[in-house]
Amino acid sequence: MFLSEVLSKSIKEEEKNFALFNFLKNSIIWLDQSNKFSNFHIHFLIKLLSFMGIYPDLSNQNLNSFNMIDGVFCKYDRTEYCVTGEIVSNFKSFLGTEFDDSVDEVNTSVKRKKLIEFLIKYMQIHLPDFKRPTSLNILYELFG
Repeated sequence: MFLSEVLSKSIKEEEKNFALFNFLKNSIIWLDQSNKFSNFHIHFLIKLLSFMGIYPDLSNQNLNSFNMIDGVFCKYDRTEYCVTGEIVSNFKSFLGTEFDDSVDEVNTSVKRKKLIEFLIKYMQIHLPDFKRPTSLNILYELFG
């Protein structure tokens, strides 16, 4: 339900997009066949960012903060949209990973929730009319 709602709120294309279709198909097949799915939704959202054209710039990934407006890693500047700390570290842990890759740092429901909220906020900033999925609270109850 959550993934369906995210997709319906984020995909606005009318033309064919075979790469996106294949990503969605392969993701759902992987989810259906796997038993290691606790971080699937996080992997999925991060991979979806590239299809939405808002994947972060990784050129300064060594920096410890992330500017959500510009989509770049940066030095912390104390502005509202500059995030630092564990959330940025956890975000970095997922970048460039595959669904099968284990991200041991994000191993609690609290850490997952913080990272999902970060990703949703990032998508709200960059995708017109994207609203926080209402099914997110159900997801938290099921896996929290």
